[in-house]
Amino acid sequence: MNCIIRPCTVKDCKVILQFIKEIAVHYRVPPIEVKVTLEVLRENGFGAQPQYDCYVAELPPQQTNKEGGIVGYVLSSFTYSAWKGRNLYVDNLYVQPQFRGQQIGKRLIEKAAQEGAKFHKALDQVKTTPEALREDGFGRHPKFGCLVAEVSRDHRSKDGHTIVGYQFHYFRYCTWQGRIVFGEDLYVMPEFRGQGIGTSLLSQVAKLALARGCTQFQFMSATWNQPATALYEKLGAVDMTARDNWLVWHIEGQAMGEMAKWATQ
Repeated sequence: MNCIIRPCTVKDCKVILQFIKEIAVHYRVPPIEVKVTLEVLRENGFGAQPQYDCYVAELPPQQTNKEGGIVGYVLSSFTYSAWKGRNLYVDNLYVQPQFRGQQIGKRLIEKAAQEGAKFHKALDQVKTTPEALREDGFGRHPKFGCLVAEVSRDHRSKDGHTIVGYQFHYFRYCTWQGRIVFGEDLYVMPEFRGQGIGTSLLSQVAKLALARGCTQFQFMSATWNQPATALYEKLGAVDMTARDNWLVWHIEGQAMGEMAKWATQ
């Protein structure tokens, strides 16, 4: 299929919203759960502080179908790993059923990966260092937020630290819900656990998220980390893997570099 892969424009948002609703129907998501409106999609993608990137697959003018020329899209945002630095997160990839099997989805993913590689500048050098953390957290365009738990010097740790815990987060985008906050890391030094510090850190992030217009607070935990699981359940978190059967995938390193090379320039 000789379609064009190009950046989404604000004029395309009406079509993207229709596709989002089609995906929701496919996954049997109740209409009331789709919070995104046309105004929200435009503001969050093309306002003063864009929350996502989007590319569309468009038919050439002579092949335009009756609904229009856009037949698919990929919507992504940049996230952050406390261990590896900047990441690209794809929230949605969609191609209309009648155009599937023609490599359109593959080309959309490749384009998103290409832009991610440009953003990283050098994939094989993306490592979290003090310099990277300073730039990515406190530079002109911060990629993450971080809260710390600090005690007085009289109650410092056995190693002499007054900062005894932290919570690391960033904002990303969900096509059904709009802005969300993702908790990348939560850590409290062992000797200070069981004192409500982790709960306090998470509560502060929730407060920040609501102030930023977020509708969800998401995070992941290791299956072996039962104390974390118990804490999250106590706070009202839902295990989406168990409830909705979602799988989380990632591509990194050489595989991402190779994928980016396949994209049409």
